[in-house]
Formats: sequence, C-alpha cells, structure tokens
Amino acid sequence: MIEQWFLNKGTYSQGLVLLKAACGANQRMYLRLKGAKENQRNLAALKYELNKYRNTNIEVPIPIKKKVQTSKKVSDTKALAITSVKRSNTKITIHMLPDACLQQRFIEKNNAFYTHWVLKKKLNAVAEDDVEKARVLIAEIMKLRQLIDTIWKELDYYMEYKKIMPRGKDFANLSAMEKVKERQRLYQSRSKRQKTLDKLKASLVDAPQEKQLALQSRIADKTEIITQLTVNINTLNELIDG
Repeated sequence: MIEQWFLNKGTYSQGLVLLKAACGANQRMYLRLKGAKENQRNLAALKYELNKYRNTNIEVPIPIKKKVQTSKKVSDTKALAITSVKRSNTKITIHMLPDACLQQRFIEKNNAFYTHWVLKKKLNAVAEDDVEKARVLIAEIMKLRQLIDTIWKELDYYMEYKKIMPRGKDFANLSAMEKVKERQRLYQSRSKRQKTLDKLKASLVDAPQEKQLALQSRIADKTEIITQLTVNINTLNELIDG
C-alpha cells in the first residue's frame, strides 16, 4: 500500500495513516509529523520516512463511510458524472491530439474517469459493516486512478514534446529476483541522468546565445531517456507488485 501511495501521489493525511501502521511501537516521527503543519518540507519528511517501509506489506484499516440515503435518480447521477468528466478535460481536449492512438487513450481516460466517479459514489453508499464490498470497490478505484494518471502523463508528454511517450520494455520473462535487480539498476541509472539533466538546465540560464540551441538539444535527449527509464520502472513496478 505504501508503494501505491507513492505511485498515486497520495495525500499527506493518507501518508500519515500508512506511517502510523508501518512504524509500530515507535510512533515518535509519526506524532511529530501529525502535529506539524502540512507543507512541502513536512511532506518531504513524510516521504523520507515512508520510503524506509516501501517494500513492507502494510495492512491499514479501511475507513468506511456510513450509508447515506439519497433521492437522486440514476439519470441525475449519470449527468453529474458526465459533467465531472468534462471538468477534468479543461487542460487538454481530444481536438488537440492528431494521433489516433492518443485520441483512443483520451477516450479510455474519460471512460475510466467516469467509472471511477461512479464507483466512488457506490463506495460512499456501502453499509458500514460491509467491509469486503468496500475493499473490492477501493481496489477497483485505485486501479482506475493509476490508469487515469498514466494516460494523463502520456498526454502531457505529447503536448510538451510533440512525441508519443515511449512504451515500457517487456520484462515478463525475467524471474522475480531479476525484475527487482533490474528495477534497482534503472533507479540508479535514472538518478545519475537526472543529475546530469539538472546541471544542463542550470547551465542553460547563463549560456551564450550560440550555445543555447545545442544545450536545448542535449536537454531534450536526456529528458527522453529519463522518460523511457521511468516508463520501464513503472512497468516493472506493475509486474513486481501486481
């Protein structure tokens, strides 16, 4: 669940719940972060603490909301869901995507968002004692959230670089241990390349005009390599955690 929190960019409060469950009897850091104001510094500290337990299987009690009676008709709920989908598309519309594959991914994202919205409504209506049903719904919602985030990254990548984001390699034939080792290798490679990219971006600020074009080209190349590494890491995460 901690790995999912990182992948889904979970909230500060969600991270605190995971940290409380992970650190056991030693609650000192949890209590300090819980009493602290939510800001970037404390969020970074929370991520640092949770990263220690990243590969630990943590079971967290699921808060179940009480069943709420509603008089809304099914048609009203559907209309609200469609409106919610439209609001999620203020950044990018399908007409901005000339590639047919990207258009299909855009439609897939909308369908996932609609289903995600409906399932959240169903979860809110689950009876307090129906824990199993709630767990099933939460698992489906998390998968959809991850799919939506993945497609948004692909769309954002295209809008920025006018290229389709690279696809992950096929690691299915690797053993479980080989997958873990390969992921670690990719993490290290990405970290080194990110440091190089940061230096290139910093040097671009004061670079002479005649050198800026070459620097921008190197930055674009490094960014594409890092993107491919990230995609491969995410592919391995799905295979390892799946």
